[in-house]
Amino acid sequence: MNFKTKMTLAIRDFIKDYGKPTLIVLAVWFIIFTLNQYLITKPKEIKLLKHDLNSPIMDDTKKVSVSNQRKIQAIVKEYFEYCNSKQYEKAYNLITEDCKHYVYLNDIENFKKYIDSIYNNNKVYYLQNYSNVDDTYVYILGIMDDIESTGTTGGYKVYEERIALIKNNDTFEIACDNYIKNERIGIEKEDAFLKVNVASKELSYTREEYNLTITNLTDNDIIIANFDTNKEVELNLGNQLRSAMNIANSTFRVKPHETKTMSFIFRKYFDDENTPTQLRLNAVRIISNYDNSIMRNYSFNIDL
Repeated sequence: MNFKTKMTLAIRDFIKDYGKPTLIVLAVWFIIFTLNQYLITKPKEIKLLKHDLNSPIMDDTKKVSVSNQRKIQAIVKEYFEYCNSKQYEKAYNLITEDCKHYVYLNDIENFKKYIDSIYNNNKVYYLQNYSNVDDTYVYILGIMDDIESTGTTGGYKVYEERIALIKNNDTFEIACDNYIKNERIGIEKEDAFLKVNVASKELSYTREEYNLTITNLTDNDIIIANFDTNKEVELNLGNQLRSAMNIANSTFRVKPHETKTMSFIFRKYFDDENTPTQLRLNAVRIISNYDNSIMRNYSFNIDL
């Protein structure tokens, strides 16, 4: 019996004894293989986490009322369309007087540069409520290329900023470029050497800038800050102290009987719920007229 005949008989006997179980195993393997290939090549279902556009990300219990939603969406749409079509003056008229003064120095040309830097071609936008504090509603405004009109297929940039919708009577005005508003304070304190009036503060989303009017009541120069020592000017937030950010490489000096305005900037988020309680001038130095030495060094604290 030759080799070929032996192999044929062996295969026939194997199939006779084990053919049915083998076919079952092969069928199961084929089903598993086919299913696995299908799952590999099947398009993945993308599940987007959707957030209510008018519920603040920071605290979704402080949802914008339906009435305010409509007004906010309407004015933002109007503002965006003016910016997108380069109708500068109409867009400028929709922002707050505080924003015009602080951010753009009451000069529409500065506002035009801001618009041109963002709206360099046709854009679309999205809006998401971020946080709400009293009658101030902070939204994220996202601006991106309009793919349908520009033909862009990828690589386009998304610009985001926080805008504030400030309620004024029954209408809203916009503060843009991450600026929020000016808050009048008008707290004054005086001792034998200084009279300090904390006139106001400028609120941006990430910081507060306190505007002070300081009068020197002495016949000597007084240094408020010059970065010679640590923590010369601090903001007390109750549970922590934060040093002024703008002291480095500057000297805040008031001459004899001079009244001078100066500002100090502190890192603080608009919606962090930390309430400023005190402005601390920790290193007020009265300077000698004879040898420029320090005659007196003391702390001057103003309760807010």
